[in-house]
Amino acid sequence: MLRPRTRQGYHERIAQVLTEHFPEMASSQPELLARHYTAAGEDEVAVHYWLRAGQSALKHSANLEAIAHLTQGLALLTRLPDTSVRMRQELELQIALGTALMNTKGYASPDAERVFARAQTLCEQTGDIPQLITVLGAVQLNHLSAGNLRMVAQIGEQMLHLAQGHPDPAFFVLAHLNLGTVLFFRGELTFALARQQQVLVIYTTLPVPQDLIARFGAEFGSLCYMYMALSLWLLGYADQARQHFQVARTLAQEMPVIIVPSTSRDTRRRSP
Repeated sequence: MLRPRTRQGYHERIAQVLTEHFPEMASSQPELLARHYTAAGEDEVAVHYWLRAGQSALKHSANLEAIAHLTQGLALLTRLPDTSVRMRQELELQIALGTALMNTKGYASPDAERVFARAQTLCEQTGDIPQLITVLGAVQLNHLSAGNLRMVAQIGEQMLHLAQGHPDPAFFVLAHLNLGTVLFFRGELTFALARQQQVLVIYTTLPVPQDLIARFGAEFGSLCYMYMALSLWLLGYADQARQHFQVARTLAQEMPVIIVPSTSRDTRRRSP
């Protein structure tokens, strides 16, 4: 039977060989490196790879795997010194975990709410405005699913204020899209329609949809056209509504869905 220190040494050597001689494994199988570095007692490096493993699983819609990887990373993180680097690592882990929890337990999940509340606190402590806007979008979705429209509107205004001071137009679009959603659920259909039209003006300046999905978990164009179609339908403009629904459908279909092998039940994913 190997002594613990000897076993740790073997795991560390394996991880080093994989990293140096098989660099493609860092992107294709980060969980393998995470396990070896964890067993080697290299907690800081292991956390890095657990995060990459969780993000990779999340991108492939393997949400149960993502939760397992990210939870492991957060557990190891508690062993590391309380530094700014550790805080940013936790922020990324919490954001990814919150997204996976929403995907598996629903947008109104109390667990997701707790995780994103922690992520919001970390954003405010680090002063990371882009991440804060993204996290607020998730918090807003959580409240929207719970029917708390007053809180949703307050968060939307906060997002818009933050986005107006940021050079990336994607955040501005995200804020307007969310505010338009609030107006729709309030029944203020004309105002909701006008807000979504504002979104479309800026949407055409944004990067390719794959980038937006990777960053925000959504394709703004299809969402915008869908809510515009719903508003037009309820306002009595059936023909225009059908046209907008068709555009939303086309945009959604342009994002191919492929099947990948997976050990979890989450096997359908969108291409990265």
